[in-house]
Amino acid sequence: GVLSGVVVARLMGPQGRGELAAIQAIPVILPMIAGLGGWQSVVFFTAKNSKESGAVLGNAMVMALVACVPICLLGLALQNHLLAAYSIPVLQAGSIYMLYVPLTVFFAMPWSAFHGLQQFQAFSLLRLQPQLLYMGVILTAYLFGHNTPSWIMNTHIVLLTCVCVPTVWLVYARFVAKP
Repeated sequence: GVLSGVVVARLMGPQGRGELAAIQAIPVILPMIAGLGGWQSVVFFTAKNSKESGAVLGNAMVMALVACVPICLLGLALQNHLLAAYSIPVLQAGSIYMLYVPLTVFFAMPWSAFHGLQQFQAFSLLRLQPQLLYMGVILTAYLFGHNTPSWIMNTHIVLLTCVCVPTVWLVYARFVAKP
């Protein structure tokens, strides 16, 4: 939030900050559309019937990931149109950053199940991961002089993909591998 915004502004200057905002504009909105209200549904139905939490979460994730395909294709077309006046590296980073949509749906949907089950420690840890990761990328860029929007966005996507591994493990351990 506030800290990353200040660091990015200092690191990249007005033009770089504008390019970064342009790359992020569409992909950060689309997960809410692709989620199809799944986050709220998972919280509600998991709280209502905890024995069915795995099925509820699984159904919501499948629906959201299926919805990601057309939404990402439309988002990519819109992203390419909006970034057409920018440089090729910015356009490429914008296309790659569209992976943010399915990645966010994939690792954020389980937050809702933990929330519905009132397992707030797991909920909080999972929810903090992407923000801490993004701040780590920004601070690394600042410390090592990687002040291009494409480096920041591409590094963020690679690390976000890596964050999915512990999320999948935690979700599997809680909802699938029940004794």
